[in-house]
Amino acid sequence: MGRSIPGLACVGVCLFLLVTMSTPLAMSVHGEPPHIGEDKPVCLPHPPIQIVEDEGVQGFAVAKTPVTGDPIIRAGSGIVAGDGTSENPYIIEGWCIQPIQGTVAAITLVNTSAHVIIENNIINPGEEAGLDHGIVLQDASNVTIRSLALEGFPKEGMILSGGGENVIEGNTISRNKGPGVSLNATSNNTLVQNDVLDNGSGGILVEGGQGNAFIGNTIRWNLVFDLAFLASHDNKVNDNTLGPLGWILEGTTVEDYRHQVGAGNLVQGDDMLREGEPLVYVQGETNRVIDQATGQLLVVDSTNITLHGQHVKGTGIGALVAFSEAVTVEESVFAGTMHAGTLVKASTGTTIQESAFYGNDIAVWIAEATDSRIETNTLRANTLGAYMEEDHGTVIENNTIETNDFGIAAFNTTEVHVNANHLHQNAVHGIYATESQDVSVTENTLTDNGPHGAFFQESKDIQVEDNHIQDHGSAGVFLLDATNATVLGNTLQHNGLFGVSAMRSDLLTVAQNKATQHALYGIAIETTSRVHVEANHAHTNGEGGIRVLHSPGAHLQDNTLHNQPRGLTIEASPNAHIHENQIHDHTTNGIILGSSSQSHLANNTVQRNPIAITINMRSDNVDLRFNHVTKNDVGVLIDGLSWASLHANNLEENTKAALKTGHLSPFDTPLQATENWWGHETGPKGGIHDACTNQVANGNGDAIQADNANVCFDPWTHQPNPHAGTDNGPP
Repeated sequence: MGRSIPGLACVGVCLFLLVTMSTPLAMSVHGEPPHIGEDKPVCLPHPPIQIVEDEGVQGFAVAKTPVTGDPIIRAGSGIVAGDGTSENPYIIEGWCIQPIQGTVAAITLVNTSAHVIIENNIINPGEEAGLDHGIVLQDASNVTIRSLALEGFPKEGMILSGGGENVIEGNTISRNKGPGVSLNATSNNTLVQNDVLDNGSGGILVEGGQGNAFIGNTIRWNLVFDLAFLASHDNKVNDNTLGPLGWILEGTTVEDYRHQVGAGNLVQGDDMLREGEPLVYVQGETNRVIDQATGQLLVVDSTNITLHGQHVKGTGIGALVAFSEAVTVEESVFAGTMHAGTLVKASTGTTIQESAFYGNDIAVWIAEATDSRIETNTLRANTLGAYMEEDHGTVIENNTIETNDFGIAAFNTTEVHVNANHLHQNAVHGIYATESQDVSVTENTLTDNGPHGAFFQESKDIQVEDNHIQDHGSAGVFLLDATNATVLGNTLQHNGLFGVSAMRSDLLTVAQNKATQHALYGIAIETTSRVHVEANHAHTNGEGGIRVLHSPGAHLQDNTLHNQPRGLTIEASPNAHIHENQIHDHTTNGIILGSSSQSHLANNTVQRNPIAITINMRSDNVDLRFNHVTKNDVGVLIDGLSWASLHANNLEENTKAALKTGHLSPFDTPLQATENWWGHETGPKGGIHDACTNQVANGNGDAIQADNANVCFDPWTHQPNPHAGTDNGPP
């Protein structure tokens, strides 16, 4: 391995050499090179070496000597021997390469195919304004780099970009802030017996290219990954020792996952003192059971593979299933992985069952896969429990998913079925889906999962049915910019602000839910069209049962609301249809209708409220028919430049007034309140004159209080209307 000399200082002669080496000089290759060895342990200073040529093997030479024909080497090239041919490569050896402001790398070779050996140099990255990289090969080939120490660079220790046929051998590449070695669109290189250790963002990164060989390297203690191949294929991986993060494969086609992998690779796992367990790579196989101890498992382009009884800890990815069919992961434990316990990529029919996932970044990651099943597992204390990305037909069933940041998260997925799981104390959301379609969430128990039990954003065709959802910080179910969602038959209790909250979510049905003990509303709908809120039971919420805001045309039917400040609040939502609701025992209002003109209230039973129905804030042309309004202080209050018609309602036993009006609009149009039952056959009392017939309200029924007396109440019915109320619609 290359050696480094800590604290190397050059004074006097070193400064002189740095100055002279930066000026054009010719050096014969026959001069004695300053080899590093036991007899000469000290290297000579040299500025960074930069060779940018298009001239092939003679790119380092500027001329030949007239007599011998020997090449005259370019000044500053660092060449101490050779002529650049395969038989006699150029040698760059024996230098202490010092940083200079503005220089990218200690050694940079660009666009050359000269045969070069770079060995036994000492490279100082410089603490301030120094070198970004140790060595950069760009579109270079036939270069051998060996016995160097590339340590402490602010970016990569070594970069190979383009070109190929290079050899990286026996180097120590450590403590760089970027990846130790980065191979970018370069092919047929060989990396053998290197130590790639403790680098900031990764060990060896391969992006693109093919046919590279990684043999006998030790790649450990790097952050993010040890060995990572991105969209690279047909590489050889033999006899390497990887650290806890192991090997990451990523690509878009099955070819990106196909490599030649020997049996001698080890993954160290979470125990730094062990040599590690085998890295098992299965490619193109059928009908195999893997039940021996492994450090990491990668299944590629295979069918009917079972991973049984595995215990994988501390890797980057515990098990990878890519472009395969009918793979089963069962009775296994995946813990502390940096990226995913199990990653399923572009595979069909994968089943993950009866396994445990603890402390992973992502416990189970399903990407671009079809018909996956995650069932009867425990996913605990991960960042993401189950994460789906661009997949189809995933079933998540009968799992315990708790104390993660996200319990279940789906991005751009279709036909996801989440059924009968227990999701508990996940810090951000229990279930989160964005840009997804055909998501069903049924018969789950969601408790104490951060702000929301289930959160759907920019998704469509959502079904949330028969779940128990309670103790969330904001909403039990939250829909934002969703389309065609149904929230049906759920029990929602004590979920911070709302049981169900929806904003900008058109084609919404909220039905048959029980919503209780929320700080604001059991059900809150805002800026949503084509809303149906039906047959819900909402009570003992902090502000009210149901609130609808800026949502025209909402249908609210057959809901039971009681024992909270307000039952039903409709604001800035014209053309609302409010039918057959049971609303009783509130502390302020049964129904409030504000700024919601041309709305219809029919066959509701509203009783035992201080005010049964309030219509205000310029709500014109509101129609109240066949309602049963009884035992309130005030039955119907119309005020705030609003106007309504009351027909065939039962208004009885309202202690202060059956009808009370303030400032009506339009002022010249009488309020029509005929054919109502006022609680007595003699009609209403209150002493006002009918604005149409001049009949005096001097009966024994409920009172009419009208500030401007612009009400027509004659004729009235002499017995209760049998069709009024929630249980009796009109004929």
